[in-house]
Amino acid sequence: MMETRSSIERCGANVVSRRHTLKQGLALISCGLAPAIASSKALSVPKYIGISRSGDAQFNAVLLNVHGEPLNVLELPGRAHGVAANAKHGFATVFARRPGHYLYCFDLSLAAEPRLVSAAPGRHFYGHGVYSNNCDYLFATENDYESARGVVGIYNVIQGYQRVGELDTHGVGPHDIISIPNSNRLIVANGGIRTHH
Repeated sequence: MMETRSSIERCGANVVSRRHTLKQGLALISCGLAPAIASSKALSVPKYIGISRSGDAQFNAVLLNVHGEPLNVLELPGRAHGVAANAKHGFATVFARRPGHYLYCFDLSLAAEPRLVSAAPGRHFYGHGVYSNNCDYLFATENDYESARGVVGIYNVIQGYQRVGELDTHGVGPHDIISIPNSNRLIVANGGIRTHH
């Protein structure tokens, strides 16, 4: 958990403790966009993002204020797993649960339409990603399922999350990913699980 915390703090965010997350029943991540001050503005600025499932099997991204009160609910196209926040640009990305085929990228102010990014041909997402140290790129764990090869997809945030390349993870089933602070290194946890045969 410490590595994930470090990678998110680099872009100006924090992570809620696992115990708190379990108590709340949501996978929460702090956006870190505004200081936690007692003001009406702090109550209207997203501080956390949670993933929820409603009774009708609809999955949602829930934006919460500093007190954990819902500000907005965004309908997702399917089951979700991880979230990455980019405080530099005020964006966040929700990752489809493996084997998933979407990234749901949105402006935290909700001023712009959310962007739905589909997996590249022959690929699917594994549920996690991380922003680069400068927050200009998003790295997403993916599967090259015809070759049973794990890859990290590279997406240019400034160019509307355009996929600009990939890195081989040298394993099967890349799941979680973190970036090392003040370096250009990524650490990928290859789970070894083939999701296509």
